[in-house]
Amino acid sequence: MCLTAGDDIEPNRLLKKVQYKLKQMPAKKTKREKKKTQKQSVNDASVDKKTIPAEKENQETTINYVLSGLVLIYFIGYFYKLYSSLDITVFWSDEIVHAYISSVISKSHQLPFVLPEEIYGGFKWSYPPLFHILSALIMSIAGFESLKFINIGILILFFICFYVLIRKYYGHNEALWACLLMSVSPVIAINTIRFMSEMLSMLMIFFSFYFLAVRLMDRRCIR
Repeated sequence: MCLTAGDDIEPNRLLKKVQYKLKQMPAKKTKREKKKTQKQSVNDASVDKKTIPAEKENQETTINYVLSGLVLIYFIGYFYKLYSSLDITVFWSDEIVHAYISSVISKSHQLPFVLPEEIYGGFKWSYPPLFHILSALIMSIAGFESLKFINIGILILFFICFYVLIRKYYGHNEALWACLLMSVSPVIAINTIRFMSEMLSMLMIFFSFYFLAVRLMDRRCIR
């Protein structure tokens, strides 16, 4: 601060003028105050950086909930359509053979090795028995009419395993898209409403490839 030649040099007026100009000058901060201000600015910046990812994460969570809800509605309609189609499903030649084998196992508690000659010409039975054993067990509990519901139950189990295992390695959205793509396959829908062993075969093939892939991944991790 400097005084010009025109300034009044009377003591009282000079003192007031000096005090006035000192009030207009910015106050000098101490080192402690400077550090406190810098720390506060850093904290504010970090809060801003944390707020942006949090908002983005909330948006992604909302999108995931909406997507999951739409997929759930789709699968409710999908399984309802399959269930309603079971009433118009007719047992043709292949389905009748599978139903006959299942009923024989349910009654005699053993696998048939030769089919009746008057019906199937004494055909030697060499079919994988898992599907028929499972069908015989369900038929002995819930009756013959329950056979047409077996494959839709296997399909539900298939989708659950498919979703859980894909989500484990790739994520929630990837698992949903994989289930959606599988559901639009006509082979899946046709073999679900027919009393055939293909659905159980597909489930077994899926698990075979899954455990093979897991084994190969474990070997790579060990190396």
